[in-house]
Amino acid sequence: MPQVSIQEFERLPLRVHTFLAGVPLHDVWSVDLPHWRTGVTLDEFLRTANNCLFTPSRLVRMLLDIRFFVGRFFGWDHEPAATA
Repeated sequence: MPQVSIQEFERLPLRVHTFLAGVPLHDVWSVDLPHWRTGVTLDEFLRTANNCLFTPSRLVRMLLDIRFFVGRFFGWDHEPAATA
């Protein structure tokens, strides 16, 4: 996996930059995913991942369930309203 420069990562328009402002960044890696599509959420990916070889452990599934619950509660996973 190729390493990405911190400057290149910071130029990307990601919400994580606001959320993690002030947190030190140690390194960034680029992972080439086959058949990349826009608009695929983590939840959608995991719902279709049942056809894959990887089966998340009970602990991983529990942590993801907690994350999705908290995300729904706080509205983290909604698309931001378009500003014109």
